[in-house]
Amino acid sequence: MDSSEEILNLLQKEELKTVFGENSKSEVAIMGEVEGKIISAQLDRLAVEKNRVVVVDFKTNRPAAQKGADVPLIYRNQMQIYKKLLEKIYPEKVVEVYILWTNTASLMK
Repeated sequence: MDSSEEILNLLQKEELKTVFGENSKSEVAIMGEVEGKIISAQLDRLAVEKNRVVVVDFKTNRPAAQKGADVPLIYRNQMQIYKKLLEKIYPEKVVEVYILWTNTASLMK
């Protein structure tokens, strides 16, 4: 599958409507303190809804991870830092973080 087919596949998936919907933005810069460290990051996708915040980081690894245990530790740590920082920014909302494996169009919490 070439990259244009991957993109079309992603945009057509029902479970990704929030990720690419009208309440979402791409390449969102965030900055703050987590566990005594200053964090500066660029989020691939951020959707802010009434009661929740959804963060999605795109990963192009091939093959894509099939389960959480297969996700490299560096990615799991990255997503936890995003979650902690966004919980400070949006304390009244539930923060959900996901990895979107682009070549399989699969969303992993």
